[in-house]
Amino acid sequence: MSYLVTISWHAAFAIYLLVIPVLILFALFVPLPHTATPRQTSQTTTKAAGNHQINRPVVVISILMFLVFTFYMPFSYELPSLIVNEGLGNASTAALIAGLSTLVSIPIGASFGFFFKRLHDRIFPLGFVLVAAGFLLIAVATNIIFLFIAVVILGFGFGLGVPYLYNWLDWAAPEQSLNLATTIVLVLVNIGCFVSPTIMDALAGAVGHGTPRGMMVLSGVAFICIAIYAVGHYLHVHRTQANVAGDSRD
Repeated sequence: MSYLVTISWHAAFAIYLLVIPVLILFALFVPLPHTATPRQTSQTTTKAAGNHQINRPVVVISILMFLVFTFYMPFSYELPSLIVNEGLGNASTAALIAGLSTLVSIPIGASFGFFFKRLHDRIFPLGFVLVAAGFLLIAVATNIIFLFIAVVILGFGFGLGVPYLYNWLDWAAPEQSLNLATTIVLVLVNIGCFVSPTIMDALAGAVGHGTPRGMMVLSGVAFICIAIYAVGHYLHVHRTQANVAGDSRD
């Protein structure tokens, strides 16, 4: 969409035409669930209505998603200033580079299943290590080629890390409360996007790095912390799976 804006504002809305092939593919290949009998539906609805609850993993995922989008958003609103102020390009260049991250992260996210089969839970720390690396590389970029590579790394990591969190939510949330859990996560994602400039300005003022490069460094450090948590999560999951496998052999 960022690139389409450089053509015209009408062209920017052409991105929404992508919903047409998605709708066709969904209709052709995604089976609809069988309709439950009225009695079954009534029992299910009553049970779900009385057992809505949020467990600890949902709280953790919600906080993580809030932090992820709070510290990711500077890429959108600080990158143009960095490119123009540092003489790396003009406004059109900034729009093209900003759109590149989305262009990379969408197909990577769509291929999440392929990567998860090979990396399993390692995809969680790997994704956010790449996001952190992308931000830090953007912060030190001195030419447009270097910046291009940094944005590709950032988009690749984002396309791995965020889908993992949504899949973790699907695995961990109580079945009857999945819709509620998803709503909470989406609300916190939007709050994170909304408050990001305020939080980033406050942090930048506290550490004395209010420049676009300084903002990228702050985001990089934040994603290093998220990646460290992700490593701990992976080790915990790996240890739990090993214990379960050992118990089954006994």
